Amino acid sequence: MNKLKKTLTPEKRERFSILRKIVKDGLGTCFKVGGALLSIRDEKLYAEDFDTFEEFVQEEYGMERAHAYRLIASVEVKNSISMSPIGDKITNEAQTREIAKVPDAKRVKLIEEAEKKGSITAKSINETIKSDPSEYAPQEPPGLNGKPEKPT
Repeated sequence: MNKLKKTLTPEKRERFSILRKIVKDGLGTCFKVGGALLSIRDEKLYAEDFDTFEEFVQEEYGMERAHAYRLIASVEVKNSISMSPIGDKITNEAQTREIAKVPDAKRVKLIEEAEKKGSITAKSINETIKSDPSEYAPQEPPGLNGKPEKPT
């Protein structure tokens, strides 16, 4: 299990215990779980019992690394639009996966446009992106590490 034993302070151990329970009890509520996982990962609260965050989520919850990071990304997307009243209309991970495809500055507009189609669903968000790809295109770097790509 943990080869690099790291001791947590009693306060951190208690926080870890509370966050573990949130994850276990709320596997159906992606934002609570994602927020707990984000804190566990960023604060390295798993380090007393596990070598890596990935090992922790796999052994503790039977969760693949990719799923844990999707839940964390859901929280990060939700946080990026939380100051807007429309942010409250984002209620699930599928929606946030679609929203994550566009730059932060375009997310509120995207949701507002998707809402015009009816319910704000992953499908309506995706359709909105597809209806105006130049408006919602991610800003990609010119090449790996920001260097221009060489012609082939």
